[in-house]
This record gives sequence, structure tokens and C-alpha cells, in this order.
Amino acid sequence: LGLGFAVLSMGTVLNIRLEDRLSPVVLLFVIALAVALVPAWRERVWRRDVLLFLALAVWLSWSEPLTAFGQPLKVQIPMPYVVFKHVVPLFSRGGMPVRFVLLTYLSLAVLVAFAAAHAGAWASRRDARLGVALALAVALVPNVEYRGLLMPMPQVPRLPPVFEEIRDAPMPVAVLTDNVQGQWEQIFHGKPVSFARLSRLPVREAGLVDSRVIRAAEGMRSAFGTVTPEEREAMRRFLQEHHFKWYVTHFFHPVRHQFIEDELGGELVHRDGYVTVYRFP
Repeated sequence: LGLGFAVLSMGTVLNIRLEDRLSPVVLLFVIALAVALVPAWRERVWRRDVLLFLALAVWLSWSEPLTAFGQPLKVQIPMPYVVFKHVVPLFSRGGMPVRFVLLTYLSLAVLVAFAAAHAGAWASRRDARLGVALALAVALVPNVEYRGLLMPMPQVPRLPPVFEEIRDAPMPVAVLTDNVQGQWEQIFHGKPVSFARLSRLPVREAGLVDSRVIRAAEGMRSAFGTVTPEEREAMRRFLQEHHFKWYVTHFFHPVRHQFIEDELGGELVHRDGYVTVYRFP
């Protein structure tokens, strides 16, 4: 159960080091591992030859990256959550598969408890004093681990003065943002934000996440293509109709910067190591 929920918590596609477009060597390695570990295939006459072929393919693709049209080939590897969220009722509206990792932690806690009980019973059979010592250790270790120390927390950033301007702007005003930090900043400026609105009004705003404006704001590569005059006008009209007067991004990217200025009419009003802020007309 814990392993299953751990896999579900990884989301819709495999992500390694914040990159979801990976070399096919990852997929080849997983296939080779599956062939090596499936018990029913251990007696097959073809198993050794297939494993040698897969091992050679993994080594070659690792030593010299696979290419397509002269560029390194990258693929997206789908994860079971893609099917899970469509098969199991209600989970298609969740949008946060990482929460499943809590059930993995619970499963690990149960396994550790069973292991402690098994070790205590084994120690008691060998020597009563050893059993008592092991029981004391089992009771002591969690308390030592959770001893009263301050939890390490990142320093709360000092918001730049532009957030005071957003706070003082007369309603209706909304803030386009690209990160969950935008919800924390909302505590200060008090204006509606675009991030995580889908979880609050999933039916009415289900199409919001598919719009090109939102995909561009959140840095999705598929948004930064050629824009027709009709699309440009539709996106700017979308911003006006939904009262998006500000765009706050926590990751500066030159391609997105050009898109915000040229296609959406945004004006760069602030940039520092924490945020980049644009104002829309």
C-alpha cells in the first residue's frame, strides 16, 4: 500500500530534478528492471538474451544521448495517477497528488511498529533483560528524534513596495501569479489570485487552467508559440474581463518576459531576487 501511494504521489508524469521531459534511458532502465525482477520470467529461455539486449540499450543511451533531428530526444513518462484520477470518483478534482505521500508515511509507520514488535518478541525469547532494553530503546528513540528543537524554516521574504500599490488599488483587481507563494502574498495585498482557484470553484473555472494566458503565466512551454492577432486580442480581453491588473512571477524567464510584454501588453514595474511584477493596462 505504501509503495502504491508513493507512486501515485509522483503525479501524472515522472519528474526528476524539476524536469518532466527526460531521456528515454530512464524508460529503458525501468523496462530492464521489470524483466529482471518478474518471477514468472526467470525460467524463460529468452530472459538472458532480452536482459543483455536491454542492458546494452541502456548503456548506449546513457553513454551517448539519443537524438531526434539533431537534438537530444526527450520524452514524458506517464505515471499511474493519470489513470487513477479518471477511474476513482472525485480524485479528478484534487489536483495535488503529492498529498498521497502522507499515506506512504502512515504505511511506513505501521511497518516500523510491526518490526519493533517482532524484534522485541525475538529479544525476549533470547533474554528477558535484552527484551526490556529493546523495549526501552523503542520508547526512547522516537522521543529523542522529536526532542524540542526549533524546526528549520526559510526566512520570510520582505515584500517589495509594489505589493503596497497592489493592496491600495481599488477593486475590482485580481493578481495573476505562477506559484503557491502567491497565496501567502494574498494575505498582505488582499486581492484575488489566479493560483489554486480551480480547487475552490472546479466546475465554473475548469477551463481556466487550459487557457493560454494561464499556461503562459505558469511557464508552460506550450504557450510560447506564434500568436495570431485574434489570439492576442482574446487574451488581452480575458485579462480585462477578469480584472487581472497585475502579474507576479517568482521565476524570471526571458521567453516568458517577452511574451508578457509583447502579447499581453504587460509593463515591467519591479524585479528583484524574489519576484518580477508586471502591470497590465
